[in-house]
Amino acid sequence: MKISIDAFQGQRPRLTAHKLGAYEAQLASNARVDKADLRGWRAPLLVTSLTGTSYRSAFKYFTGPYEYWVTSANDMDWFRSPIAQDYYERVYVSDGSTLKVFANDIISTPFDQTTDYYLWGVPAPTVTPTVGGSGALERYYFYTFVNAYGEEGPGSPIGGGATVAARPTISTIQAIPANRRIVGINLYRTNSTTAGQGQYQFVLYASYFDATEAYAVGDYVLYSATPETDTFALYKCTTIHLAGAWNASHFTAGDDVTDADLGDVCASVDYSPPPSGLTGVVMLPNGIAIGFVGNEVYFSEPWLPHAWPEAYAQSIEEEIIGIGIFGNNAVLVTDGFPYLITGSAPEQMSLVKYGDFFPCLSKRSIVTGMGGVMFATREGLAHATLEGCSIITTDFVTPGDWEEYYPATMHADFYDGKYFAFYLYGSESGGIIIDFKNNLWTELPFYAQAGYVETKTGDYFLVVDDDSTAYPKPQCIKQWNADPYNFLYYRWRSRKYLFSSNLNLSAARITIDKEFYNAIMELLDENEYILNQNEALFASSIAQINGDQDAFTGQAGDTILVTIDGSEYDNIDISACADIADVAEAINTATGNGEASVDDDGYLQIRGVYGVSIADGSSTAQTVIAELFSVEAERTDTAVPLGGSINESSLCEYSVLDDEILAVEDISISDSITFRLYADGVLKFSRTVSDDGIFRLPAGYKYRDCEIQIEGYIPVRKVEVATSALELMNG
Repeated sequence: MKISIDAFQGQRPRLTAHKLGAYEAQLASNARVDKADLRGWRAPLLVTSLTGTSYRSAFKYFTGPYEYWVTSANDMDWFRSPIAQDYYERVYVSDGSTLKVFANDIISTPFDQTTDYYLWGVPAPTVTPTVGGSGALERYYFYTFVNAYGEEGPGSPIGGGATVAARPTISTIQAIPANRRIVGINLYRTNSTTAGQGQYQFVLYASYFDATEAYAVGDYVLYSATPETDTFALYKCTTIHLAGAWNASHFTAGDDVTDADLGDVCASVDYSPPPSGLTGVVMLPNGIAIGFVGNEVYFSEPWLPHAWPEAYAQSIEEEIIGIGIFGNNAVLVTDGFPYLITGSAPEQMSLVKYGDFFPCLSKRSIVTGMGGVMFATREGLAHATLEGCSIITTDFVTPGDWEEYYPATMHADFYDGKYFAFYLYGSESGGIIIDFKNNLWTELPFYAQAGYVETKTGDYFLVVDDDSTAYPKPQCIKQWNADPYNFLYYRWRSRKYLFSSNLNLSAARITIDKEFYNAIMELLDENEYILNQNEALFASSIAQINGDQDAFTGQAGDTILVTIDGSEYDNIDISACADIADVAEAINTATGNGEASVDDDGYLQIRGVYGVSIADGSSTAQTVIAELFSVEAERTDTAVPLGGSINESSLCEYSVLDDEILAVEDISISDSITFRLYADGVLKFSRTVSDDGIFRLPAGYKYRDCEIQIEGYIPVRKVEVATSALELMNG
C-alpha cells in the first residue's frame, strides 16, 4: 500500500474529508498551490507603520514622484480624476462624514490627510446680488462661484429689475465659502430686450481681490474691506494695479459689458454639488460618476465630478448597500434585488432589476472582477454580469459552509484573478483566497483590517498588525507576497484516506525543492559571512564626540584643537561661527575629511575610527568647550570599543558611516519541513525533515484511515507514505 501526493490543491469545504479529490485538502492555510507544488506565500513586506489601531480603508495618493497613504477608520469610497493626466492629480473621496478632494496644489510637506483637501463640489451662492443705478433697462442678474480648477456651480438668487441703469453697480456678492477653493464668480444677465424673460448670458468673470496678485487694465475684481464677514462689490481695473493693498483709484465700479458682447448661456444652472451623505462613489470609464444616498442613486455630468444635477437622480424600492462597476456598466447592490445600470448619458441611465433575490450582506465585500461585480450574500459569493446574477462559489461551499466565514463582516479585494476576503466576528477571524483562474480555495490564518489594490503598479497592500506587543496593536501597511527572502508558514492537510482493512504505514519520504533549498542556504551563508565582517568592524575602536548645545556664537579669538585618529588640527578659527553648523563646516575645512556634522537633534558630532579629542585652542581656556558642550572642562573622548555584535544595544549609541556597514537580509525562515500523521483521527507521529531521505513511521498498531499534514516554508514537490521502505525505494 502506497500513498503518493505529487500535486497539491486547495480546500473544498462542501465535501467531507474522505470525499475530497486525490490532491484536495482539508486545510490549506497560507498555502500557495497554484503551481501544483506546495509552498508558502512570500511574507507581506512592510511598507509603512501607522499610528492608529483601527482602520477600514486605505489608498495611495500620487503626486509627481511622491506617494502618500490616505487611511480612515471609516469606509472610504473614492476615485481618481476622470481627466487623463490631470495636472492637479485630484482624487475624490467620500469617507462617511466628509466629501473631499485631494489636489497637488494644496498639499503640505509632509502631506497631512486631515487638512490637505478641499470640500468636493461648487455650491450655489445664497446671497442675492444688488443691482444699483437708475435707468430704463429691464435686466436681471445672477452669479455663480468658480473654483481654482475652472469648475462652475449653480446660480445665485436673481437680482435686478425693470429700472436698471446702463452701467449698474453690482454689489452684495457673497463672501468666499470656506475650503471650497473658490477664487471668483461668473456674472450672468438677461439681454435688455428680453424684459427679464428668456436665457441668462455670460457677462464677465471677476476674481476675488488678492493683495499678492497684480491686475491688468480690463480685469474685473470683487473687493470688500472686510472680506471675512462682509459681501463684495464688482470693480473694473482702469489702471495697472501692482501687487499690494487695495487702491480704489485704480478701479471703477459696475458692469460695462454691452449687449452685443454677452457670451454663452449659463450651462451650470442645474448643477449641484454632490448631495450630503453621498457614498459608494465610483467613476465609469465614460466619465460619469455614480453614488447613492439611502435608496436614491445620483449621477454626475460626464467628466465633471463636481456637478450632480438633481434631475438625474433615480429612486429604487430597496435600500442601496453599495455600487460596483464593470466596463461602462454598474451594479447597484441592495438589501434585496441587485440592479444593472447601463447608459451613455446621465439623463438616460437605465436601472434594470435582476431577477434573482440576492441581498448583499457587506458593502465592503463588493469588488469588480471576472467581467462583473462580486458581493457576499447568505448563499455564497454572487456575481452580477450583463447576462444575470448567480452564486459562483457553489463548487466550494454550501450556504451553511459559507456562513462559517461570517460573510456579513467580510471586506474583500480582487487581485490577480483572486477574491481575497477577510472576516472578523468576536474571536473568530481570518481570510480566504478564492482563485477563479485555477479553481482553488485556500485560507489565511490572519486578519487584515483593510486592503488596497494599486492598479498603477499592480501591487496589493494590506493593513495588518505591526507585531507589537502593545494592545490594542498599532497597525502597519504591508505589500502582499512581496518579501524576497521570507515566506509565510503554511499548513496543508490531505484528504482522509480510507483503507479496506486495518494496516500500518511504516515509511515516508518528502521531496523538497532542492533548488529553492540551496538558494536559501546560499543566502544564509552569505548573511553569516556579512555578520562576521560587521562584528569585526564593530569590535574595533570607533570613537565619537557629541556636543549638546544647539546654539553657539563665536567670539573674537575663539579657536579649537581637534585630534582625529592621531592627526592634530590646531588653531581652527571659529570666531566667525554663528552656530554649531558653522563650527562643523570650519572643522571639515581644516581637516579635509568631512567627519564633523550636525545630527537631527542639532548636536555637533565629530567621528573617528581610533580616537577623537577636542580642546580649547584660544587664550580664554575652557570657554569655547563649555559653550559647545555644556561642560566646565576640556572634552576629550578617546577610542570606545562598540563590542562584538551588530545586534547589541551599544550600536544605537553611536553613528556609523553607512558604507562601512554591509547589508544583512532579514531571513527568518526554517529550511525544514514538518510531517504529521493522523490515524483514526489521532495524531500518531510528527517529524521535522530537511532532506529527501526515507524515514520510519511508528509500528505496533494498525488503523483504518489516515491523514497527512505538511507544514513549513519551503516548497514540497512530493509526499509519499507506504507500508514499507522498499515500496518507496522501488517507486
